[in-house]
Amino acid sequence: MYKVNELNILYEDNHVLVVLKPAGVPSQPDRSSAPDMLGLLKRHLVIRDRKKGNAWLGLVHRLDRPTSGLMVFAKTSKAASRMSRSFRSRDVEKYYVAKVRGVPDQESGVLRDYLSACEIEGRVRLLTSANASDAMSSSKEKKCDTSARYTFQDYRGEGNHLKDAKIAELTWAAISSSKSDLSYETLLFIKLLTGRRHQIRVQLAERGFPILGDRRYGYNDERDLSVPTLALHACGLVFPHPVQKTTMAFFADPSINSSFDHEDVNVFNRYINSLLERGKLATPTL
Repeated sequence: MYKVNELNILYEDNHVLVVLKPAGVPSQPDRSSAPDMLGLLKRHLVIRDRKKGNAWLGLVHRLDRPTSGLMVFAKTSKAASRMSRSFRSRDVEKYYVAKVRGVPDQESGVLRDYLSACEIEGRVRLLTSANASDAMSSSKEKKCDTSARYTFQDYRGEGNHLKDAKIAELTWAAISSSKSDLSYETLLFIKLLTGRRHQIRVQLAERGFPILGDRRYGYNDERDLSVPTLALHACGLVFPHPVQKTTMAFFADPSINSSFDHEDVNVFNRYINSLLERGKLATPTL
């Protein structure tokens, strides 16, 4: 259980609060009744500010429970309304780092797909690809056990139409590749252009590169079960401040997520610093 004094708040003003969510903590209350970020932060504000009633805090986006990383909350209804609008209009830049099984034969690419609008048999499904060609394939098939991958059905048949699907788009770049005792793996830097449920996990798994430790879309083999959680971390968040006319930019390495090892963190930091030095990313607020 995560206690108030373990909250990792990176930034706070009168309008927004930016925090690092640990893996395994829900973004908001769910059926598990486990402590969630929204509730923990509200309790923190009540105790810290000695409020007599409840604290108000607006949830403007979410991270999957097993995903770690940056989240921003609104502290006023005005800020919540404006920030929600920014997320809907794609004025927010969202970056992730993921450790995937296998080694792609390209250095970077774009994934565009249509995903089911809701879960089918417990999983979000890739209905069809919007890519002109396969944008992510492995040149090292023996290093990626594609025989163990999930086979996603095509749900374009009767009663399942693409009009019910949602477009999902992201860009990716391979940072480094390595070999564990059990498999070959690649560290990916991802810019999420849309925000669909389980999007990154589904799009990568469908192409034979499931995220390490993914119990829902991964291989669930010895290597997956050797790490405690999903190796997916929301590492960057850039958004317009809801009141001030400034751009807020936050970046955080995946050291909070124990499914990434020390070398992953070092490689990530070198990569991010290189992008910042070349002006490829917004100047961090902190």
